[in-house]
Amino acid sequence: MKIKEDNRLYHEDDTPFPFVPSPNFDLRVQPLYLIIHYTAGETSEGAIAWLTNPQPANPDGRVSVHLVISRTGEITQLVSFDRIAWHAGFSYWEGRRSMNSFSIGIELDNDGNLNRKDGGWISAAGAVYRDDQVLVTTHWKHFREFGWLKYPDAQIHATLEVAQLLKQQYNLIDVLGHEDVQQDKVDPGPAFPMAWFRQQVFGRPEPLSEKFSTNRATKVYENVDGQAPHLPPRLAVSPIPSGTPVKVLKEITAVKTHKVVKPAKKAKKGEGKKKPEKKVLKQKDTWELVRILHPVNGLNNIQGWVKKDDIQDHTTVGQVIIYKDLGANPDPEPPVHPVNFLPPGTIVRKLETQPPWVLVWLGEPLPRFKFLMGWIYLDDLVNA
Repeated sequence: MKIKEDNRLYHEDDTPFPFVPSPNFDLRVQPLYLIIHYTAGETSEGAIAWLTNPQPANPDGRVSVHLVISRTGEITQLVSFDRIAWHAGFSYWEGRRSMNSFSIGIELDNDGNLNRKDGGWISAAGAVYRDDQVLVTTHWKHFREFGWLKYPDAQIHATLEVAQLLKQQYNLIDVLGHEDVQQDKVDPGPAFPMAWFRQQVFGRPEPLSEKFSTNRATKVYENVDGQAPHLPPRLAVSPIPSGTPVKVLKEITAVKTHKVVKPAKKAKKGEGKKKPEKKVLKQKDTWELVRILHPVNGLNNIQGWVKKDDIQDHTTVGQVIIYKDLGANPDPEPPVHPVNFLPPGTIVRKLETQPPWVLVWLGEPLPRFKFLMGWIYLDDLVNA
């Protein structure tokens, strides 16, 4: 197996591997990573047809990948390795956004997660599998067990041979799962031996990923449209302690809308490509302009905006974030993640930085949240 000047895959005797050109690609890729996917119900033939469709029912459904590998190890190339394939979607990794521009994608024929039914295991597409074909375990993003269709040895070994060649040819630095770079994805799933695979290709089981720790309780905001939260600047004394007496000077109520587009879910076999979910979230916030009635951290005459829910009986309740009074009503606060605050010492991984904000994923589970993505202040992180 080798790669020639046209950035396509060939056998040692110079015969090319099957090439079914996809029209869905962009200009030059800067390959640093290999990203592994599964087809989630599509056969290799069905996946190739879908990934090479120039005019799906949904214009946003045009997708592609560099290689498709069947369960028996047959390899089909759809996009040359020097072009951007559309496989990773709205994705992040270690400060890079849109991983299509930095990766080579491989799609593996695999039904993914399965449910137990009538003594067997059934996929979303309706295929039924025996117990010996299934790994029963919990994905690192889930809280309960599913069945996961195993990857045959022939498929794993074909993928490994390609990965080793791609690493050598393009100086790739890591291999990742689609699950690592996109929030709502779980492929290739726990049945794919990623730690072993990475060890064979890169000599280490863990990804190249720097970990950080929160240095205080830090509020975490939802990731809406990939944009950092827009907030008035915090006062230096923020957060002010619980039990701090305040005087309310003014109260305002404001409504703000947030447009959220969630990537489309993979269609079941026989279905057309599903459209992304588009939602408009309306948020109503009540703010109070307050004056703090005794010194905080040695500072007097502090005045700023706080959320009304943070004040009861003219006293702060819990740690309260206070924002500067810039002479105008503050914008409503962006959606806050259900976890609200990350405790001090929480281990996280940076995804993207938009100073003064950083988008993070949990590096280890919290009691109610095994997986979390959100924006926090960059100053709230230190190297773990």
